[in-house]
Amino acid sequence: MSSGLMNKRFIVAFFSVILLLPGKVLACSVPVFRYALERWERDLYQVVVIKAGKFTEEQVELAQSLQAVSVLGEGVMNINVSLADISDPEMRQTLHRVYPSSREIRGDAAELVLFYPKEQGNQTLLWQEDFSQSAVDAFVESAAVLDLMKPILQGTSVVFLMVESGNASKDHAASQLVRETLEALEEQIELPEGVVNLAGKVTGGNLSVYEALSDDPTNQLKSGIPLRIEFELRHLPKNKKAPILRSILLNMDQRLFEFPEEPMLFSIFGRGRVLPPMVGEGISKQNITDAAMYLCGACSCQMKAQNPGIDSLSNVDWFRYLEGSEVIQDKELPLLSGISAMINPDDLSVRLTPGQKDLFAAVSAPGPSEVSDLLPVKTFLFGVGTMALFLTFASIVIIRKISH
Repeated sequence: MSSGLMNKRFIVAFFSVILLLPGKVLACSVPVFRYALERWERDLYQVVVIKAGKFTEEQVELAQSLQAVSVLGEGVMNINVSLADISDPEMRQTLHRVYPSSREIRGDAAELVLFYPKEQGNQTLLWQEDFSQSAVDAFVESAAVLDLMKPILQGTSVVFLMVESGNASKDHAASQLVRETLEALEEQIELPEGVVNLAGKVTGGNLSVYEALSDDPTNQLKSGIPLRIEFELRHLPKNKKAPILRSILLNMDQRLFEFPEEPMLFSIFGRGRVLPPMVGEGISKQNITDAAMYLCGACSCQMKAQNPGIDSLSNVDWFRYLEGSEVIQDKELPLLSGISAMINPDDLSVRLTPGQKDLFAAVSAPGPSEVSDLLPVKTFLFGVGTMALFLTFASIVIIRKISH
């Protein structure tokens, strides 16, 4: 187990390092939780229908109906649907290269398989089921996390989700600590100065609207959802069935499976963005405080990919709740060669809309077989690491000169 991340049976979040970074790398004052809600679009989970043989017209139509509920079709679910006939050796080889965990799927019957978004670099097979109308219905319904998202859409800053261990004493102690800490933090944390709401009011200090927006136009909120510091604690009991949600959360890092008898605390914000969890003894006042301070602090790094966490799978119409909001996309990257080139959309037996033309659009480059770091903040911390290395080297040189 590398770097002692699990030495005391919990995951150590590096929020303390993040909090040491300059607060004004960019002038944006909007809190991370609100910036993520209004301006970060969700990554697309990859849904692959796998079969060893030609798909029937009914199966293609069913795949099309599933794609239609996605943001690429007429819906709001963050998925992309693909078809893979693994009787084709080239198709099978490409699928296994992109998703090594799919090697065990024989495809005697069509199967509906779920993978993380390609941006995660995690190719874990999250869920699979025989491909049928009932499976599609269950998948769409189980992916809806509106119950967790409702508080956020009503102005809650962060929803903390306690995945219970089943050990009553551990779960109760952890829950009580979290609740007490969050209640205290609601009183202590203040909104960053210089955020302009739709009514033209500016948070904190004596800045005018002109001054706040001169610092950074993104200081202007894009929706009328109340802006406040408020937390909510939710629980996922051990006996509650939520196979897709549990798989998404627990597969963020394979080491989480080493602690089946420990409660886990996930921080959920924005459009379902989830931070890596605190586990067992790691559910501490300090770690909870660090998470809350980070999420309620000014969004100095506006690129989603440079912030820790993953997007959850949700069937929530964010645009309806954020009417008039503006989605800011990250920089466009060159398309990666991958599975999408392995199928000819003209072979499909039904007519597809332009947005659905290539059902097999799971463009994904091979990534590491497992997540190598608990918090993907390598890019974010690169500058700090470089500076620390330079200072260390300089200190050694100075000490040697003094000693001589």
